[in-house]
Amino acid sequence: MKLKKRLAVTFTVISIIPFIAGMCFMLFRSGKTIRQNALGFLEEYANTIASDVSAFFAEKRGFVQSCALYPEVQAMNWPLVTQAMETSQDKLATIDAITTYMLVQTDGSYYRSDSLGNPALGGRVSADNEDPQANLTLVNNRDYFIRLVTQNPQGSYRTFVSDPNISRSTGQKQIVVAATIRTREGSNGGLFALMLNTGSLNSLLDTITRNIDTNFGNQVNLMLMSRSGMVASIREYDPSRAAYVETALQVNQDISSEDLSPAMANALQNLGEEENNQYTTFKHETTQKPYIMIRALVTGTDYEVVLTIPERVLFRALYDMTFIALFFLLGIILILLVVVFILNNRIVTPLTRTAAALRDISEGSGNLTERLTVVGNDEISDVGIYFNTFMSTLQTLISEVVQQERRIEKVSRELEQYSASIVTEVAAISTNISNLHTQTNEQEDIVGKAISAVQQISESIRTLSQKIESQTAGITESSAAVHQMAANIASISKHSLQVKTMFQDLITASEDGKHNLTGVNVLVQALAEQSSQLLDTNKVINAIASKTNLLAMNASIEAAHAGTAGRGFAVVATEIGTLAANATQQSKMIRDALKQSIATITEIVSATANADSSFNRISQYITQVNTLIEEISLAMIEQEEGSHQVLEALELIQKNTLQIRDESVEMNTDSTAILKAMSHLEAASHQVQQSTQGIAEFTGNIDKTVTHIMEVSYKNAGIVRELNDLTDRFKV
Repeated sequence: MKLKKRLAVTFTVISIIPFIAGMCFMLFRSGKTIRQNALGFLEEYANTIASDVSAFFAEKRGFVQSCALYPEVQAMNWPLVTQAMETSQDKLATIDAITTYMLVQTDGSYYRSDSLGNPALGGRVSADNEDPQANLTLVNNRDYFIRLVTQNPQGSYRTFVSDPNISRSTGQKQIVVAATIRTREGSNGGLFALMLNTGSLNSLLDTITRNIDTNFGNQVNLMLMSRSGMVASIREYDPSRAAYVETALQVNQDISSEDLSPAMANALQNLGEEENNQYTTFKHETTQKPYIMIRALVTGTDYEVVLTIPERVLFRALYDMTFIALFFLLGIILILLVVVFILNNRIVTPLTRTAAALRDISEGSGNLTERLTVVGNDEISDVGIYFNTFMSTLQTLISEVVQQERRIEKVSRELEQYSASIVTEVAAISTNISNLHTQTNEQEDIVGKAISAVQQISESIRTLSQKIESQTAGITESSAAVHQMAANIASISKHSLQVKTMFQDLITASEDGKHNLTGVNVLVQALAEQSSQLLDTNKVINAIASKTNLLAMNASIEAAHAGTAGRGFAVVATEIGTLAANATQQSKMIRDALKQSIATITEIVSATANADSSFNRISQYITQVNTLIEEISLAMIEQEEGSHQVLEALELIQKNTLQIRDESVEMNTDSTAILKAMSHLEAASHQVQQSTQGIAEFTGNIDKTVTHIMEVSYKNAGIVRELNDLTDRFKV
């Protein structure tokens, strides 16, 4: 790590860590207290609202409980109840929000003060009060009826404030405050209820929440809801009116927790599962900011007040304190940066300049004339003085090295020039000697090749003479063999002509057999047609026999009808029937015989067709063989003529062979003389080659020595150039 960064980090750590530790401790202790106070204030505010709402409902509960004790109410005498309530108008006027009262029997049917009911049903409310046959309207599924009647069979005195609901009579939103009616016998006799309008509750909430924006700002959400999840009131801030407004109480539809946002519904569920916990936290589904939800129970009812507020709003003091701490931390960091900057200019900057100059020198470059400006009289100024002294000494040494390097460079260039001249002259000598050596090598190779060629020619001549003798004997034997082959070819030609005549006779016989087989096939086809005609005739005979048999049966029937007079006719009819039966049986036998004959004839036709096909193939094979024999006969004639030509050629070859044998003997004598002359020439060429090879080896040694001198000269020149490059990097 660089000194500048090290100083900055050291001062920052030493200065900031204690401050951060103190601020964290303070924020932790103060933050815990602030959170507790804020949550306590929010809880107190929610409890205050719940207490006011509880007082609002307590007055109504007390009134309805006192009404349930009226004898007229306990007797379920609706006309007397109406009169009693009319005498209590002054008291009703003092109780705000009561608009209607209702008397409910144990079966769920009821009387209502703002409805005359169905006269046919004793004034109880029905689906159609003008229809005597209409069904009663029942409230036995309402929460107040279930709580006070269904779940209270013993008739204990109870009061209940219902969930907000829509009236089945008026269609308006209402809250029912009801009390159990206990009969004189001590059983449950039904209930008495008051219907509260929402206007008075809305006015109450306006009054008790008028300072909510002053205490918590405009991001609070206030709800009045029952434990079953039905929402009676929702108050949210309306920017257009710059005030909190009601959005649920005066809307004529049921609103439950399921109609709220999923995040808020989950938070309400968590509060319901934790009876001892008065608040929970959740994240807003849109902004993802943390919110706090707190509840306060409205005593005497199933209602509770629910407040939701952003954590940043509720714990604003804590956030402000954190912001102030961060602001002070940022200020301290800026002050430290200024201090570190001043220290860097006083300590680090001179050291940085010294390090930069030393880095240039260590890398082989730099200005040796540059000197540091020395300010002050401390250790840092001493470093500058000693650095300037070192630079002066180094500048003197580099200057002397540069002068010696230039002298060496001059000597190196002269040595390089002399070496190059020597190399050129030695190269020329070496080239001439190499050429001479090459020529002598070529001459020796040519002489050697010529001797080898002459030797091969002489050997070839001797071999040729031997082959000529062998060829002469072979030609004589070939002539005798050719004479024998000509006689054999003549014999084969004679026999081939005889075979050709025999195959012509065989073709004629095959054609006659094929013609006769065709005639047989025609006769068999005619026989098959006649058999088919006989089969048709047999069918006619069979039909006649069947009809005759039928006539015999009819005659027998008629003879039976004639009685005694028809006996003779019956005998004749019987004989005719017997004859017809025999004719039918014989017809069947003839039909079977004809079918078998037709099958046999079909097989004969198939066999005849196969034989005809075989005769065709035989005729084709005979024709092909006859063609081959004709070709063989022609080839034999051509071979006979060729053999005569071969005999004539062999006689001519034998004559020429004898002449060649005589000439080869003369060539063998001449080649021996040439071979002796070529041997003398080869010896002279070998002597010249040895001389040139010695000169070439001596010249090669000279060339190696001069080359080594050149390499040393080049290395020296390279070292001088490198030294020159190193010294040129410094400015002296």
